[in-house]
Amino acid sequence: FDCEEKGSLDRWQFNTFIVTTMGRKLNAVDLFRVFKRIDTNKDDRIQFDELVMHLARRLKKPPEEDVRRAFNIFDKDNDGRVTLSETRLALLFLGEDYGNPRVRKVFIKLDTDNDGELNYKDFNALFNDESRSKTGND
Repeated sequence: FDCEEKGSLDRWQFNTFIVTTMGRKLNAVDLFRVFKRIDTNKDDRIQFDELVMHLARRLKKPPEEDVRRAFNIFDKDNDGRVTLSETRLALLFLGEDYGNPRVRKVFIKLDTDNDGELNYKDFNALFNDESRSKTGND
């Protein structure tokens, strides 16, 4: 979707993303509203981390087993911790190549205890309303 490889989407690239991934087309007013809500740094582009945080806020907390299953997909060596490298590999597996700087930025936001790894608690915080509000991601 990022045809220009800028690491972000402009409004029309975002519209293509919505149509392709969700199968629905937004009218111009709704597109503007949604885009403005996601573009938290107000640079008229949606960065990967802005999109991730928006989607996390919009999702209802999934069942514990689904969160655990998702965590295990990222935890390639099954050591109970997800490294930056494992995060990048999981995203590549999902068909997304965001590059190290962008993945690192999102990883740092998720690493709530700042230990350089995501344990299950860090990962689960993505789906926890209280944790998201404490980190300013509401």
